[in-house]
Amino acid sequence: MGVRFLPLALAFAVLAARGALAVDCTPASVLCVPEESTLANAFQNVAHGGTIDVAPGSYTAPSSPAPGGFRLGTDKNRSFTVRARNGLGSVTLTGNNATPVVVLDTLAAGRWITFEGLRFVNGRSTVANFAGGATLKNARATFSDCEFLGNRAATGAIGGMTSPPIVMTA
Repeated sequence: MGVRFLPLALAFAVLAARGALAVDCTPASVLCVPEESTLANAFQNVAHGGTIDVAPGSYTAPSSPAPGGFRLGTDKNRSFTVRARNGLGSVTLTGNNATPVVVLDTLAAGRWITFEGLRFVNGRSTVANFAGGATLKNARATFSDCEFLGNRAATGAIGGMTSPPIVMTA
């Protein structure tokens, strides 16, 4: 009896491995990039408690407003998750050696941003106290299964990240 379903199971496994199965973007709490939004807009518009689900690929951080980077926007009173849809290595956030990758500034008390399975690559800051990979100023973040590669910073920061509290998990 189980043998009859083997071809169906194999077909499902092949489709899943090729990414042919669509992610469910219908819940209001999930913003899918690039299907529903650019990554920069998703950072600014994701709801409190929401998730930004990022499809495999490379995403370049905006260069403005200075010093650049993916930013929160005006609503600082929210916690959310940014995750690589297919896990570590499938999504690269890059500054192209010209701008910081992520800048989190003045997050409301008790709020937290979680990053899962992302690569922060070639971020560059020429502004004092800003890191190339991720800068947190009065903000909190967790980086789970993330990589920081080739990031550079100006004085007062390290290339990958600056400013606690930061939780890193493997």
